[in-house]
Amino acid sequence: MDDALTSQWDELAVRSGAPPFLRPGWVRAWMSAFEPRQLLHALTVHRDGELAALLPVVRNGRSLRSPTNAETPVMGPVSVDVDAARSLIGPHVEQLGLRVRFAPGGGAVDHVHDAARTHGLRVSVDPLRRSPWTAVRGNREDFEKSTLTASRRRDLRRNERRLSAMGSLQLTTHDGSHDVEKLLQRGLELEAAGWKGEEGTAVLSRPAAAAFYRAVAAWAASEGILRLYFLRLDGEPIAFSLNLEQGRTSYGLKTAYAPAHKAFGPGVLLLHRLIGEGFARPGIDVLEHLGEDDPFKQEFSTGVREQFSVHVFPRGVRGVLQQHAVHGRRALENEVRRRTTPESRRALQRLMPFSRG
Repeated sequence: MDDALTSQWDELAVRSGAPPFLRPGWVRAWMSAFEPRQLLHALTVHRDGELAALLPVVRNGRSLRSPTNAETPVMGPVSVDVDAARSLIGPHVEQLGLRVRFAPGGGAVDHVHDAARTHGLRVSVDPLRRSPWTAVRGNREDFEKSTLTASRRRDLRRNERRLSAMGSLQLTTHDGSHDVEKLLQRGLELEAAGWKGEEGTAVLSRPAAAAFYRAVAAWAASEGILRLYFLRLDGEPIAFSLNLEQGRTSYGLKTAYAPAHKAFGPGVLLLHRLIGEGFARPGIDVLEHLGEDDPFKQEFSTGVREQFSVHVFPRGVRGVLQQHAVHGRRALENEVRRRTTPESRRALQRLMPFSRG
């Protein structure tokens, strides 16, 4: 993919209001960290010489797939309108098929599905996860009374008081203009000090993931959309959140807290403070919590967004066989999940990861 197309892609993504994960800076960081030997390709649609739609893809032999993994919050096309997005399903997809993981519910999924059906192609759409979000418009007190339980509000006040009695409790924000590598490293060290570090799933436990987040942070800082939040006790970080802020939305990528202060719920206190800051800032309307719908996220959320795996099968017998194979694999994975505990599944995934698409 040449620099001219990359520039047009980024301009289209920003102009169309796409989230930062659909911009080339994010995708290139992902490719460099997780698929360094692969080439990044793109399905494109042009109108009157101008880029109208683009979907980044990786080609593996005789198939196309999205550049995604568990670190991807969402993936899909950027486009000027619905017709342009649907036009991405053309001869290449008919011949090779297409698999997009973490496609957002609604628009992107519907456009790909409808266009593929129009071309007479088989399509499989499977749910992957539900990511909570919180609207931070209006009155904060009304939000807390309508969303948070009375017991949760009491816990938040009590833990704030207990920590404040131990020292100065402060939320600090950093935009990456200074010491971005040092600050990110400190935040990731908090994550590695907890249960993720013990299980080997922390970012710093995985060299490719660490390289990815460092590259993303550097790119986001250069674009002015990076925010590193720390909840500090007497200057020492006890909770951390890595966010990207774009288009009146704050996207929470990674959170962590100091295990030594676990009893005070520092991660939840940080989230509560970020929500409060969102209500106080006219430039932010939504906090996207991303990832899975963990219980603590659900408590603070005002809605969820669904992501799907969309598999468009190539035309002909090969497509029919692929569809049967995908359905068989999905049935096996569902049965394994039904018969095992979350802890057992995490242990198994470290040895032989499930395909979530």
